[in-house]
Amino acid sequence: MVALYCSGTLGECEVNINEFYKKTFDFQCAETYELKIPNGNGLKFEDIKITVTKDGKEILIFNGNFKKQEIPEAAKAAPLPQDCATNEDLYLYGQHIEQYRHATRRAEDYYLEGLRRDKTDMRLNNAYGMLLFKKGCIAESETYFRKAIEKQTRSNPNPNSGEYYYNLGLSLFYQNKLGEAFDAFYKSVWNADTQANAYYFMAQIKSRQDDKTAALEHLENALIHNARNFSAMNLKALLTGEKSETVKYDSLNILALFINGADVSKHIINPNMLIDLSLELWMAGFNDKALELLNLCNEPFPMLDYYRAFYSGDNSYLVKAFKASPYCCFPNRIEDIAVLKNAVQNNPADFKAPYYLGCLYYDKERHSDAAKCFEASIKRGADFATPFRNLALLKYNVQQSADEALTLMQKAYALDESDARILYEFDLLKKRMGVSPKERLAFLESRLDIVNLRDDLTLEYITLLNLSGEYQKALDMIMGRKFHPWEGGEGKVPEQYIFSNIALGTPENAFAYPENLGEGKLYGAQENRQNYYMGLKTADVAFFEKASTGLSEPASAMYYNDQPPETIFYQGMALLKLGRENEANERFDKLINFADKHIGAEISIDYFAVSLPDLLVFDEDLNLKNRLHCMFMKALGLYGKGEKEKSKSLFEEALAINPNTFQIATH
Repeated sequence: MVALYCSGTLGECEVNINEFYKKTFDFQCAETYELKIPNGNGLKFEDIKITVTKDGKEILIFNGNFKKQEIPEAAKAAPLPQDCATNEDLYLYGQHIEQYRHATRRAEDYYLEGLRRDKTDMRLNNAYGMLLFKKGCIAESETYFRKAIEKQTRSNPNPNSGEYYYNLGLSLFYQNKLGEAFDAFYKSVWNADTQANAYYFMAQIKSRQDDKTAALEHLENALIHNARNFSAMNLKALLTGEKSETVKYDSLNILALFINGADVSKHIINPNMLIDLSLELWMAGFNDKALELLNLCNEPFPMLDYYRAFYSGDNSYLVKAFKASPYCCFPNRIEDIAVLKNAVQNNPADFKAPYYLGCLYYDKERHSDAAKCFEASIKRGADFATPFRNLALLKYNVQQSADEALTLMQKAYALDESDARILYEFDLLKKRMGVSPKERLAFLESRLDIVNLRDDLTLEYITLLNLSGEYQKALDMIMGRKFHPWEGGEGKVPEQYIFSNIALGTPENAFAYPENLGEGKLYGAQENRQNYYMGLKTADVAFFEKASTGLSEPASAMYYNDQPPETIFYQGMALLKLGRENEANERFDKLINFADKHIGAEISIDYFAVSLPDLLVFDEDLNLKNRLHCMFMKALGLYGKGEKEKSKSLFEEALAINPNTFQIATH
């Protein structure tokens, strides 16, 4: 059977499969059509050829015998900045990391390493300048754009790209240095790559300066180089008082409809869209129109009133913004920085504005500025949990001040004991800092109504039950809940299910995962532990045989599907039961040798990592985690070889570092 899906309305078309199947279908949008190939034709996939024709014209051809493309070379990890051979490498790797928002590498590290080697490199100066601009460091970006232009125009006053002049124009425009910005934009119109946008910004500047004639001239040039520049069309209509032609091409363009006097209330209007559109009006000097546009939305939303205050200079809007709920308010534009700074300065009673600004700075990785904003919010009397919670994350992850972070999380939780996320993160921080399982369990046990609101928090409670020997209660909690997969939680629910059953003496239940666990068994899962305990329970040698096989090379424990070291330990223990002591000692020696070799290693997250074994709200010390992992390996190996006192001593040393390490504590 072949299925065809139609994403648009085509009407009647003829479908032909290898000349023996012909049928006419009336193809309609979002419909699927099944074509049943008659039996007995012996067709293989590579023999199939499908054509769809309309009015004698082929509109779709599928040939199963398409030429197989060569498999491309596997992607390679970018070297660390200091290991890049050339400045060009540093520029290209930085661009790649920035474009794909790499989780653990920072583009600026590559740009700054290149500028350390050659402070005149024009591409790196421009790239770093634009990165600063995107972070809202507008004034700082100007320096780097000027350095880029200095190098670019060293031998040629008219360079072959206008990008650097255009970027300088943006920086100056956002600093309200309109004269200098106009000159930079004007220089960039020498080049086709920046003509259309530069002419548009020049028109905005002239509009703000009430020079309508010059503004319209620049708009005509902008439209010559980009005839579908809707922003330019809309500005032209505002300047001339005519209807915007944008609606000819985009009938749902809210700004064009607004300019044309149409009733836009029937359209979906959301505050953030209105703010985006109002900025186009404000940048061209149409402050009253920008305010009028914002007034199309009557719902209380903080940023709307902060912008109203910014556009009008009327601080009464700041009071309204402060009173509005912060729910789903996530400032993210670089323009928001100036707007929120205005609010912070002009309403000292507002503790939400510095909180919003702190969130924006944190997102832009301006951590020092973010910390000052959160601290200002708290000093002004913030009465909700999030500023305390956000500052706790910053203190722990950036400033490495764990005690301050714990105090802040305690205050955050006290402000909203109904917030399950805050409770989860508060407990997670305690876990990171080595607070005893007993203390953590007692705290969660008194708040089970909140614990039950989240899968990850419930799982932490279950884990603490197992750590405390309450295996049946843990298993009952697991079986009484339908879990759902979450990032950073892979494999954790099954692990507690397996452990509870083994601890209760029912390892036979640990081979199959009940549906309510929310995830299935990984392909190739190592079940040495289950088989070993089945062997102990049944005295059936077959289970020890199964337990003695499998992967036997130790590895790190960075990712959730990495082989846990205890599987190798149980191979060795099973081999001892089978009387194969030399083979067993080989397994134990591998654990000991791997631990000795890697215990002092410097650990970093793999360049291509997409999933880690934990949700990293509070960063984990990877070197410490590796040390504990190696201590665990060695303790298992020593136990297997009969050196139980040394093993016990190593276990106790590891638990003294952090008693919450589940496998160490349970073994």
